[in-house]
Amino acid sequence: MKLEWFRSATVGITSPAGVSVLCDPWITDGAFIGSWFHWPPLEGFEFEELSSRRWDLVYISHLHADHFDRRLVAEIARRQPNSRAIVADFQHPWLRGAVERCGFSGDRLILASDREPLRFGDLAVTVRAADDCDPTVCGVSTPCFPELDWRRATDSVALFETDAIRLLHANDALAVASVGHVLDTIGRVDVLLGHYGGAGPFPQAFPDVADKPAAARRMADAFLHRLGAAADRLGARLVMPFAGQYQLGGHLSSLNQHRSIVPLDEAVTWLNDNCTATAISLEPFRPIDLLSDEVGSQWVEPSSQTLTDYLARISTVPFPYEREGEQWTGAADDLNNAFQRIGARVAAFWRPRSTSEQVSIQVIADPSLAVVNATGCELEEVSLTFDFATDRLEGGVNSAPAFENLTRISLDPRLLRRLTHRAPEYRGFTQMHWNQAEIGSHLRWRRNGPYDADAHSYLNFIA
Repeated sequence: MKLEWFRSATVGITSPAGVSVLCDPWITDGAFIGSWFHWPPLEGFEFEELSSRRWDLVYISHLHADHFDRRLVAEIARRQPNSRAIVADFQHPWLRGAVERCGFSGDRLILASDREPLRFGDLAVTVRAADDCDPTVCGVSTPCFPELDWRRATDSVALFETDAIRLLHANDALAVASVGHVLDTIGRVDVLLGHYGGAGPFPQAFPDVADKPAAARRMADAFLHRLGAAADRLGARLVMPFAGQYQLGGHLSSLNQHRSIVPLDEAVTWLNDNCTATAISLEPFRPIDLLSDEVGSQWVEPSSQTLTDYLARISTVPFPYEREGEQWTGAADDLNNAFQRIGARVAAFWRPRSTSEQVSIQVIADPSLAVVNATGCELEEVSLTFDFATDRLEGGVNSAPAFENLTRISLDPRLLRRLTHRAPEYRGFTQMHWNQAEIGSHLRWRRNGPYDADAHSYLNFIA
């Protein structure tokens, strides 16, 4: 079995007989509403190379934009009619529908719904959903896609097996609360691929955090400990840290220094010092033979000057919501409609709570955050407050928070406008989603009192 790393969690796996799988494809800069850029920088050939190379299978672990590049997936579907996509048969249909709209529909889409391996020539593939998501474990504040069965099946892991090698592609699922139960069913593996850095907005998007470097380091160490512990639990011979390499672009590039991510070479050193597996890292598009451990070329961290020049370049890239001369007429009415939508969700799914658990969340459209291309914009500050009482939702537009347990979330009014709007006939995934904005560090957070994941989850339905 051969393994290639391309960028982030995007890898290629090739069996001895030549069965090829592209895993978690992301190769287009500007994920998460424009803010995520690849590191190391793309050289320009990557999209053409990956879309034209033959892939028997495309495995997509979950819906997040750094694991599901819709542009690339659609191009592979168009160019390669014999290629098939494989996803977990999640309870919720969001990923399945998005992959179908990329062109992998009908018998071109494989839903892995049980624990029996799917066989493709000499390669066996087992995909298992990892559910029961805990957002505080992966570093975000809002669970990805809640419904009546809270935190169900938003990620997955894939086990790839030949006669000689067992490789587990765990992507971000190591941060899922219940993945330990999944790992227990897998047994020993030869190779573990897993994320090693934080994708959430903490601490870089929290202005009130006093010592951001220390907070970021604590989170980074927690991710490394989790990956090392998983490697030991699985008895892995090799462990490859990935899915931690990105840089924030646009006007958010100044936040990069406070993200909870360490350089890859540092992650490799830490893992080699703290777990029994041997940590490996690869240069992009340079394969390793997992039977002989012969590496084409190992990772070399780019120079600090390369990073400085790159950040200077991507810091000038505007985000999709940054437009000149924009107005938001009827903002109060639009936000009142958003409040009503969330209120309907609360009425259907809210669980009564004690008085001590009462919390308020205030979403603030702040014109001072419209720092790019704001010439001619007519934007006023407007807020939307959600007071989660014992058995009901109160609050509304420009309402004062009712409770001391308060989270204030500020954002560019132009972004909030897009997060609260959806074409009447539109159904399905859109990048203008609350969870995407959070992971992209587009929001500014201030918290007073306990954090409440259940309350925050309703913000996913603001549109």
